Amino acid sequence: MASQRPTLAVDVREERGSRATRRLRRAGLVPGVLYGATHDEPVSFKVGDRELRRILVDGSALIDVEIAGEKSVPAILKGRQLH
Repeated sequence: MASQRPTLAVDVREERGSRATRRLRRAGLVPGVLYGATHDEPVSFKVGDRELRRILVDGSALIDVEIAGEKSVPAILKGRQLH
């Protein structure tokens, strides 16, 4: 029996730079970039740290990323940075 892929709902992130990402992290959000989505260019996004942690703890290699309420795009986590 195939299991259902987890879905991660993210919001588009307009702000860029280190100051903006520090503000996001202080607010409990995690910045990220999605390459090769349905858009021609990479999509910068922000997601709540608890939602992301729930997906990462699950251990799924393939997840569905829902960008700002649009249709879901399958994605694989390529890299993760901790500090």
